Amino acid sequence: MSKKSESLGKSLPPAPVGWTRSEGDDPDGTAGGLIGMFGSGASAYASYTRGEDEMSVTLIADAPMITGMAGMLAGITGLGGKPLRIQRTEFAMNEKDLQGVVDGRILVSVGGNASIEDKTALIQSMDLGRLADY
Repeated sequence: MSKKSESLGKSLPPAPVGWTRSEGDDPDGTAGGLIGMFGSGASAYASYTRGEDEMSVTLIADAPMITGMAGMLAGITGLGGKPLRIQRTEFAMNEKDLQGVVDGRILVSVGGNASIEDKTALIQSMDLGRLADY
């Protein structure tokens, strides 16, 4: 893991009460695939489990294509997704995922089979202002 990715990983949220957090390698390659798609940058990943429920957070920073993500996320909301504002950051919410761009350069993506309420609470527990300072 690069020093930049390690630093970015400090912004991953702790496990909510009743959940267990695992971090490190992304088992299904989502972060690596996104980095490949976006060109370069730092990434961090953590997964959270509670019984059969699971959710994961992927952070990708300073990848050249991230700056275009804000517009794309606005398009997602036009395709049946719903906008959701968390700590002054616009997220696109669909039935199973939340995605937003912090400070125009850091993608925050939350997926998994957990409820959208659990995923929203996980993002709300993050310090997005600190993340912007990464």
